[in-house]
Amino acid sequence: MRAILVDKAAPANLSLGETEEPSAAPSEALVRVSAISLNRGEVNRAQIAEPGLNPGWDLAGTVERPAADGTGPQTGARIVGFLPSGAWAALAAVPTNSLAELPENVSFEQAATLPIAGLTALYALEKGGVLLGRSVLVTGASGGAGHFAVQLARLSGARVVALVRRKEHEGLVREAGAHEVATGEDAANAGAFGPYDLILESVGGRCWVVLLRWSRRTASASASEPRGRQRRRSTCVASSLREGRVSTASLSSTKCSPIRPPTGSRVS
Repeated sequence: MRAILVDKAAPANLSLGETEEPSAAPSEALVRVSAISLNRGEVNRAQIAEPGLNPGWDLAGTVERPAADGTGPQTGARIVGFLPSGAWAALAAVPTNSLAELPENVSFEQAATLPIAGLTALYALEKGGVLLGRSVLVTGASGGAGHFAVQLARLSGARVVALVRRKEHEGLVREAGAHEVATGEDAANAGAFGPYDLILESVGGRCWVVLLRWSRRTASASASEPRGRQRRRSTCVASSLREGRVSTASLSSTKCSPIRPPTGSRVS
């Protein structure tokens, strides 16, 4: 089976090679992969992984053999899904609770960009509780998770401010739903549109320090807190694609929650 493998002798430590076809567990469907996407975390992992590893998180394709336990989509279904590793291959064995069926108007190429970036944005926004009428700042808004976060925050009824590095990206984020756009190498220009009830931060460095000044109240939100308490607290959320996790952070603490699979869901 053709797959992208870690190869220390190749540029970027990756090359196209041959590996064994995956053996699907009873709760896994065998998927013929049509499209994949790249995330920072999996690319970074390939730089330090042992030779022969087949990386890859996001995938889209067609079910070649359904799960033996009867769960999930059936043969021929168009799907999108994700794995801890192994998506960059012709075939992939994917747990059915990490798959969602695609409507015909969504291409494989479009769908492959959804899982890690889209779920990171979704679960980061969930940390802020109800967003209707609240002010949300999204940094790195022209990137994968940031672009999804702008769209989802706008659909949730928030006033959305997008921070992008270059002026030419303003049209992209406004089309995604941003009410206001700040541009620049750091976060200084975003202060004019604050303060913010929720900040989704994926740039880091000096940007993170500056942004803490503009939260209505610097605090961390834990997934274990009652929803009512989360709604009353202003939150600064750092969204990270590293290992596909969403983290919430304050000046004094960091708590991480793993991305949950889209059980029984459909993409619409």
